[in-house]
Amino acid sequence: MLKRGGVASWLVPSEIFAVNYGAAVREFLTGRAKVERIHIFSAESLQFSDALVSSCVVIVRNEEAHGKDEVEVTTGDFATPVSAMKTTIEELRAMPKWQHLGINALGNEDGVEIGTLLKTRRGIATGGNSFFVRKLVEWEADGIDREWLTPLIPPPRRHKGIRVDADETGWPIGIDDALLTIPKDVPEEELPEAVRAYIESCPDKVRNGYICSHRTPWYAVETCDPPQILCTYMGRSESSPFRFIRNHSCAIATNSYVGLYAKNDLADQQLNELCDALNAIDAMSLVAGGREYGGGLKKLEPKELMRVKVPIKLAS
Repeated sequence: MLKRGGVASWLVPSEIFAVNYGAAVREFLTGRAKVERIHIFSAESLQFSDALVSSCVVIVRNEEAHGKDEVEVTTGDFATPVSAMKTTIEELRAMPKWQHLGINALGNEDGVEIGTLLKTRRGIATGGNSFFVRKLVEWEADGIDREWLTPLIPPPRRHKGIRVDADETGWPIGIDDALLTIPKDVPEEELPEAVRAYIESCPDKVRNGYICSHRTPWYAVETCDPPQILCTYMGRSESSPFRFIRNHSCAIATNSYVGLYAKNDLADQQLNELCDALNAIDAMSLVAGGREYGGGLKKLEPKELMRVKVPIKLAS
């Protein structure tokens, strides 16, 4: 629609500069067309009245881009920016994300990518936390003992620490959430009477929900190995939007966490050092490695987390 050499200004959600499906747009703006200025509004400065999205203005000229062409990047008010920097088309092409231009999105350049040390697994999805997760004392009051339960780390809004210790049995100290865990291969008729009575009391809304109705038997919640480290992958805090939690117990977690597991055998002390190093990563480096939404919500998907660099030299 634009004449050759013409200039257009677009107000668009800035997530297009952070997500994988925006790669084609970013490639277009540094090749067939030439981006001249990117203005990024703060996440709290909502430009769309009907959507919680962070926003930016892209000024693009309809002409072929060259590597040394300059691009102006500004923030704050569009007419009177609070910050401005210069980059080049060449530098933009090399950046995996543009949403936080000017911030090192990969952490400490002298470190190693988290993905070389750890692998991820998103926490479990129960299909109905209100039914499958209760306090240990509540399970015991109904006659259901620990044989049918797995300790569960509470969601980040309730668990504020960065360490979970265990008693001599492996159960977490100071955590009393527990998940009903019934193995798939145990027939219902062989379950203890108290367990059978409880699953029969399940509300239809939970039993017929998508997750429960798509597994066999419907009450057999998935399980996993206890994560050695957990990451709170969503947050709104400016100073510490994400936390890494060292798990010394047999507790697992729901999908409000990402679980991290060592790729190679690491001693407890090495895992402790690694968790400390993860928590020492600059907050904005983590934010820049992920994405930010309108209203200040920050999110770090597992693949994005794996690309962040952590400065650590593990003790042998």
